[in-house]
Amino acid sequence: MVRRRAVAGPLALALAVSSSALGVSCFRHRSAKADLILIKGVVHTLAPSLENATALAIRQGRILAVGDDDAVLRHRGSGTPVVDLQGRTVIPGLIDAGVHLLGVGEALLNEATGESLYLDLSGTESEQDAVQRVRSRTRALAPGDWALGRGWDQEKWTGRQLPDKRLLSDIVQNTPAFLVSSDAHAVWVNRRALDLAGINARTPDPPGGRILRQARTGEPSGILLGRAWELALRRLPQPSRDDQARAILLALQRFAALGCTFVESEGSLNHLGLLDLAAKGDEEADLFRTLADAGRLPIRVSLMIPGPSDAAEALLRRGPEIGLAQERLDIRGIELMADGALGSRGAALLQPYTDDPSTSGLLRMSEEEIASWTARGLRRGVQVAVHASGDAAGRAASRAFATSLALSPGAEPRFRIDPLTLFDPADLGVLVRTGVIATIRPGRLAPGTDGPPEARRVGQERAARLEAYGTLLEAGLDLAGASGSFDHPLDPWIGLYAAITRQGPDGRPEGGWHREQRLKRAEALRLFTLGAAYAAFREKDAGSLEPGKWADFVVLSQDITTVPEVDLLKTEVLSTYVAGHEVYRKPVPAPAG
Repeated sequence: MVRRRAVAGPLALALAVSSSALGVSCFRHRSAKADLILIKGVVHTLAPSLENATALAIRQGRILAVGDDDAVLRHRGSGTPVVDLQGRTVIPGLIDAGVHLLGVGEALLNEATGESLYLDLSGTESEQDAVQRVRSRTRALAPGDWALGRGWDQEKWTGRQLPDKRLLSDIVQNTPAFLVSSDAHAVWVNRRALDLAGINARTPDPPGGRILRQARTGEPSGILLGRAWELALRRLPQPSRDDQARAILLALQRFAALGCTFVESEGSLNHLGLLDLAAKGDEEADLFRTLADAGRLPIRVSLMIPGPSDAAEALLRRGPEIGLAQERLDIRGIELMADGALGSRGAALLQPYTDDPSTSGLLRMSEEEIASWTARGLRRGVQVAVHASGDAAGRAASRAFATSLALSPGAEPRFRIDPLTLFDPADLGVLVRTGVIATIRPGRLAPGTDGPPEARRVGQERAARLEAYGTLLEAGLDLAGASGSFDHPLDPWIGLYAAITRQGPDGRPEGGWHREQRLKRAEALRLFTLGAAYAAFREKDAGSLEPGKWADFVVLSQDITTVPEVDLLKTEVLSTYVAGHEVYRKPVPAPAG
């Protein structure tokens, strides 16, 4: 088993200071009257000094008191509502440290409208199956329309090979096709789309992108990685402002139903949830400000602007915006895209891919470029995260962090790697010394019988360092849990279950994949509460249930600290509260007959 660290990291130290200050706050307000009281529950506060609690009192959107029923009921006023939890379990509101809200919202809207926005290719069994579905779709399109699709995954196809333009171009000749992979890091297009985008054998790879090519002729194969898809993306019709707002609100409502009270949103406002680093202006931040000012955000959002981009430059110029619209919105971070994903071989590796030695992936930003952005972020108080799935990208990021931090000694940057999927052991020391927060996505771990598809990409030796949560924790890194949802929102209980068992929802493999990397239940729950709060600079407000913190919490159908591991996936969210107000309640089934 992986040993657990005995020393206190930055998160533990910050929480110790926070808890001490909150104890004073509680004493000063012991006679205050509550706006709402909940009693007769099993309240897991995640605060060591507040164990065995059964009740909560809330005042002005924050927790007034936590403890046993009698102590908390002393805060009852003449008009204070009292909710009987009837023995149900309460935990802090879950925090998802990495989602793509527009992508999730578009998926929900697409599903609700019979795939009116794009074709869902997630269930296709082969390249031929996908092409035939696209062909059927084109029959309903008007001349000049694009055939849009999303969700294909070559790992689920016979042969597990990336598709190319040949069959797609032969079957779909006159309609341009733009089909996004399941990991959102590769786009599959036909010859018509390439022509409209002006991509041919003479087109150079754009900075931060790669046009996959046929070995013999140099012609584009039909797969575009990284910023190469922007050449075609510019041709697509863009969603309207109203459609964007509708999609984002749908996504937030679904996350509330999953028990999330706070999400950290990445990505831009382009179609299909794709990053659009060439977009001008500051439209994404403007849209979220508008929704927040109108009181339409049901849960809290911390927005991370993708970079390098004009929008990221705009954030550096104006500085972070914290606590907008009654603390529903923070705009304080930039996420730099240093590489792609392992699934599409776009993650940048120190050594070639085991299943394709001709490539080591794509490093989209150099160490020097990352250091320039992080140094400017430190000066402006803007948090910088780096998308670095591969160990080469992780090395570039870690060294850049060290360089920029040396220029600003004493700063508290809370640099992030989102997600830290694969690392080289030689880089762990630098990551720890620079206080890097590792965002992990356990819900994306789908090990099957023989390990996840990514293990085949990197081979047996490197696979031992894939999603190595226990090793990262033992090394002294603070971890934050994310779903990485960019289409359908991922149930957080799948992430908790995978972190604890190293198994997929189907229970495979028996005993867990690299079971030495399993987390304890408390460690797994911390990922999506205190860990994610710390990653967002909000550990004094969220992540645990203590006096003075936000009254953000979830009522569950069962006690996740005691049920058998196999039953964790049966957990249901009965209600979700933000600032002491119920923003979701599980619908009561209509009586039969």
